[in-house]
Amino acid sequence: MSILQNLLDSFIVAPKISEEKPVVCSHCGARMTLNDLAYGAKVSRLPPELAERFIQLDRDEETNTFLNSCLRRSKTSRYISAKLAQLLRVVLSRTSANGVLGRGSMFVMSSAQLSKLLGKDGVQATEGVLLDVGAGDGKVTEKFLPMFSDVVTTERSMPMVRRMKQSGNYAAVVYAEDVSECARLATEAGVELPSGGTRFDAVALLNVLDRCDKPLSLMRQLHGLVEGGSGRVIIAVVLPFRPFVEHGAERRSPIERLNMDPNASWEQSVKDLTDKLFLPTGFQVESISRVPYLAEGDLYSPVYGLDDAIFVLSVPKVISEDA
Repeated sequence: MSILQNLLDSFIVAPKISEEKPVVCSHCGARMTLNDLAYGAKVSRLPPELAERFIQLDRDEETNTFLNSCLRRSKTSRYISAKLAQLLRVVLSRTSANGVLGRGSMFVMSSAQLSKLLGKDGVQATEGVLLDVGAGDGKVTEKFLPMFSDVVTTERSMPMVRRMKQSGNYAAVVYAEDVSECARLATEAGVELPSGGTRFDAVALLNVLDRCDKPLSLMRQLHGLVEGGSGRVIIAVVLPFRPFVEHGAERRSPIERLNMDPNASWEQSVKDLTDKLFLPTGFQVESISRVPYLAEGDLYSPVYGLDDAIFVLSVPKVISEDA
């Protein structure tokens, strides 16, 4: 196979890829070195109540493993998968096209980084059920598996749903048009949830907010799905915030708009998202971090990257007057 790949590589005319700058920004097309991948923030530009919540992360071994796997992919492999995806996107969304082809693997954070953000010592299994909303092919969700007794995933792309079911990694994989149905569907699938089967111990929403029609409505629904006090919502979102919705092979603006500056700095975007989305929907910010959102590439670049913010949110526990 390697001989055939080398032969095909010799006939495929590809743009020259810089060995020193193998990562391309999906927003602006700028080329970056691995050391350019952003983890730090100008904390002084954040409001004090957010600055004190910032947790510094760094590129680690697990991140490097993903990057190396992208860099090792042959020119032929990237070319063929990209061309097939291009054909499928005539009738399918990008997400579903990638699901059919088994391509488009992404990386948000490592298990060690996630463990640090959740305040867990190591990655030992703990009690609790996590729901991952918009889990894609489930590869990113796998980071949560050692940290919860059960993980439930939901996804609206049927090719992605099939891939997750085939993996056998999850307590339940549910197809839900409305996220508020997830607790019921998980219970029907045999998953034992807290609070009489109506809530989860944690909910993950990784790079979904800028691709959904109604971000405010979605956050309000998540508020009712997570345990008050002890529960956590883990959110990854690309900043600056430039939302669009995939509708089949087309893209359009979301119904609910947050009126955020599409060219704002990372720090300003963090403040605006907190003020315009998280606080109005009843959440409080427990921690914030910055990581690169990485994706396997195509003929033009082995790796693509965007700037992610990771928020860990909580729902204040309501204390009854009778308590």
